[in-house]
This record gives sequence, structure tokens and C-alpha cells, in this order.
Amino acid sequence: MSHHATINHWLRELSPADGGGFALDEDGVCLLVDTEGAVIRIEASEGNGRLYLVSHLAPVHGAVDASLMKMLLTANFLGLETNGTVLAIDERSAQIALCYSADVSHLDAQTLKTTIERFTDVRTTWSERISRHVASAVSSAPVHHIEHEAMMIRL
Repeated sequence: MSHHATINHWLRELSPADGGGFALDEDGVCLLVDTEGAVIRIEASEGNGRLYLVSHLAPVHGAVDASLMKMLLTANFLGLETNGTVLAIDERSAQIALCYSADVSHLDAQTLKTTIERFTDVRTTWSERISRHVASAVSSAPVHHIEHEAMMIRL
């Protein structure tokens, strides 16, 4: 059985009873939406026998704040703060992404379910941490006042 067929079998086991079945599309991709509305992309590669989970956490606006980058890189160290997932920047979408990869031969339906649940939990945690960090950075940013009268608009 191909990796796609195996994963589709497991995804059908995880599908809700209301008939909304989960399955990989022809490109080997399945998009899940968690209870918070976040999208989790499941992608299977026949070529290397790996399963990938990816979810975007926050947009990247211009240059990434050094303190945010430090927080993300520190969390990645040994995967201790990310439960084995990886925080990265997806340049194509200009988003901070949470990623995970597993060898399909080490999975079964229950392990896949547990992996998705844990990934979702880590995703929620990091989405909140990044939001708090960004909010803190915005609230502590200096306010620039226009000093030169020629730059002011009179109403």
C-alpha cells in the first residue's frame, strides 16, 4: 500500500462521524481547521516516506524583530519548548510557521491522531506567545513626535 493510501486510511478513521471525511488530495495534502479556526496542513510525500504538518502562526511584517527571532530560535534549541516541532519563517507566505515531520513507517492511526493533537496544542501555545510578544513590542515602541513645524498639517 502506498503512503498516501495508508495515511488516507488513518485520516478516515479520524474523520468526524457526520460524514465530513478527511483525505489527502491528489497532491498529498489535507487541510484541517482546528476549533480556533487555525489551518493545519498535512502533507505526505511518496518520494521520501515522510508526513509533514505545517501551520502558520503570524505574519512577518518587513524585518523580523530581533527579540522575536531570539525567542523563536531559543525555543527551537533541542525542540524542548516546541515538543519536537520547529518554528520557522515561510518566505513564500511571509508567515512564521510551526512545522513537524515524521517517518510514515513509524506511525499508525493512533500515533497520527496523538501527533496532530499535540501539534495543535503547541500551535495554540506558540500563536499566543507570539501574539503577546508582538503586542508587547508595539505597546513599548517609542512614539515619534513631529518636531519641525513644516512637517505639520494644520486643520
